[in-house]
Amino acid sequence: MVTPQHQYSEESIALLKQQKREEIRKSQERISTMMNEVLSPKETYEKADKISTYIQTGIAVYDGIRMGSKLLSKIRKAFKNNSL
Repeated sequence: MVTPQHQYSEESIALLKQQKREEIRKSQERISTMMNEVLSPKETYEKADKISTYIQTGIAVYDGIRMGSKLLSKIRKAFKNNSL
């Protein structure tokens, strides 16, 4: 089976390259806006909601630090026991 050979000129390659870069830029913009919509906290105007958001954020930070310190201590113990 013979596959057809395409003849590309430098101008056509440059044009295709420019088109693909534009597609990539538009795709990056779409991804960026979608991620901002998904990950950004919701806008609240009630004081109770704002306080609740601050408390939840504080608990999440504390939990992350606590888990990280426990993991770090276990890793240190593992390397301390293997160095004999």
